Amino acid sequence: MAALLIATLGLLALGGCADTKGSNPGANDSDCVDADSDGFGTGCNRGTDCNDFNPQVITCDCTEGNFAGCPCQEGTTESCFDGMAGQEGVGQCRGGMRRCEGGLWSPCGGQTPPVQELCDGKDNDCDGSTDEELPVGPCGDCNMLCDQDSIGRGGSRGWDVDEENDGLVETPQGGLELPDGNQTQVTYLWAANSEEGTVSKVDSETGREIARYVSALRLDFTMPDPLERCPNTNDPRGNCPSRTAVDLRGDVWVANRNFLGQGSVTKIANRDCIDRNGNGQIETSSDANGNGEINIADSAEFLGERDECILFTTKIGGFQAIPRALAIDPFAPVRGVGSAWVGAYSEQRYYQVAADTGEVLRSVNVPHRPYGAVMDRFGVLWSTDLGASNANIGTPRGLVSIVSQSDPAEVKGPFAIRSSDRCAGSYGITLDGEDNVWLGSFSCSSAFRYTPSQDSWLTVPLPPNTGYARGITADRDGWVYVGVSNLVNNDATPVGKIVRFRHEDGSQMQTFDFTRNAQGTIGVGMDFQGRVWGINQDTGTATRLDPNSGALNHFPIGDGPYTYSDFTGYTLQNFTAPQGNYRRVFNGCPTSEKSIWERIQWEADTPVGTTVSVRVKAANTLDELIVAPYIGPFTESPANLQASDVPDSKFLEVEVTLTTDTAGVTPTLWNLQVVWTCPPIQ
Repeated sequence: MAALLIATLGLLALGGCADTKGSNPGANDSDCVDADSDGFGTGCNRGTDCNDFNPQVITCDCTEGNFAGCPCQEGTTESCFDGMAGQEGVGQCRGGMRRCEGGLWSPCGGQTPPVQELCDGKDNDCDGSTDEELPVGPCGDCNMLCDQDSIGRGGSRGWDVDEENDGLVETPQGGLELPDGNQTQVTYLWAANSEEGTVSKVDSETGREIARYVSALRLDFTMPDPLERCPNTNDPRGNCPSRTAVDLRGDVWVANRNFLGQGSVTKIANRDCIDRNGNGQIETSSDANGNGEINIADSAEFLGERDECILFTTKIGGFQAIPRALAIDPFAPVRGVGSAWVGAYSEQRYYQVAADTGEVLRSVNVPHRPYGAVMDRFGVLWSTDLGASNANIGTPRGLVSIVSQSDPAEVKGPFAIRSSDRCAGSYGITLDGEDNVWLGSFSCSSAFRYTPSQDSWLTVPLPPNTGYARGITADRDGWVYVGVSNLVNNDATPVGKIVRFRHEDGSQMQTFDFTRNAQGTIGVGMDFQGRVWGINQDTGTATRLDPNSGALNHFPIGDGPYTYSDFTGYTLQNFTAPQGNYRRVFNGCPTSEKSIWERIQWEADTPVGTTVSVRVKAANTLDELIVAPYIGPFTESPANLQASDVPDSKFLEVEVTLTTDTAGVTPTLWNLQVVWTCPPIQ
């Protein structure tokens, strides 16, 4: 006690808190008020803000109740104050003394009774360490009820990459990567059946139609019955869907023109549908009889507006705005990743629509009538008009660009088509692997390439008597494909054709003629197996072409299909924003109904321009897991699942997303580990 009293008097003699930051370091600091009368000024808790005994030491990381290693006055001792556990993470010192040795406080000694370290992440014995000298459990810490599962390099099992993992590949070294630094593989194409007012989901592997949806939900009286037909006449009623665009998750957006009323855009889920009625299952369209075609008169196959994979419909513009152009924005840090840009043709305006809610985020006026759109890897939206560049309907023609990353969005153009042919026109639009923009002409038998970096144009005439060029796409191997729908003659005879040529100079021209089962080929798109699809308006079919063998297969879809935008997501995945996903379900405690999900951690290499992110969802049954909401994303490893309110449950699904913005550069995922705690058996 005497030693403690001497120490205390010594502190008071020093005058409380020394001014270590002022011009006289040894003097008292009038700003330090010793409110608690402990000899240390308020805000000067034994070195937290300043050091009373060594003016040269300005700061100290020591916190009240855990002073081991903090500066002190040599030769003094003091009590390890009982009850110093008021601060989170600081243990109790039950009696005992600490000594100042070598100018630093020692750990507490002589505690009565002795304090044992507990497995609780706290410094129970006040020695400056937590959870030390305890048995090591299965997860590498002191938690004996913990368990874990690890996949990949050094894990208990391999990646087991399959079709659920969107085309990611395992390297010989045991990592998981994007193939050639590129795309998620989506095995579906989405065709807008304009005359019928529906959207067909087709398996590109089998050609079978596996689902069909109405293209718009009826929000109010301004919108037609979803199945009101849209005949190709001067009185086209109905929603009249045309463009479809597939996003990075495989979900599809559909633009509904509705020439005589309120146009809209609809989002339909590929996988993550919503259990709206809360019955624990997803009620959606399916091929119930297995014949490869959906019958919209059969309620077992077609649910109309009750379908729980239709996420939302959003009105675009006013009456007769005629939404046409459609493209996905995978970047948009200004307004929201995964949004869609929808071009209102008659309003000369684009609307950006939020990915999750369907909210209209902003609108941008443009100096032409938007007809088609595509976004490049720099976040620039390219928009094209309809028809010949010298047509006179009140607006200039050609290309317009929108810099989506700026706010307000910066509009440039129009960039007039400079054709070396006898005409110039625009219809379909796409990108190639060298950031060139390609147009199908429609008004003549030509395709046009614009190179933004050089502000230059290339005209590629199709073979004589080929017909009108409509939809257009490009593949990763340097080929450009053009859909041909009609002959260039007085009666515009329908035909079915796809023409391909090299993107460098239009050389190696080759024409693939379809049969009578496939006429009026307006849309053209790539699948992820390197095959080309034609969407045939006149025959209500989709044609799959293997360009290497010339093999053709024709498959029925809905009435009047009219799709020539990125209806597979190939352009987005390959040329705009390559991305891949890996998913796994973890089943935690084998002897418990639920697991306490603690953390998830991973090892990855992320070169400049690449990212790895993780999100999770939890449920007690696999059926409930399908409709459970995702939590995340997490971008730093490890991720604390308890801090993110991941519920205790039987199952945890983990989704890892790999992205790159540079062709040929990929992140590598080496290991994925989930850690959980099993509740004690009662």
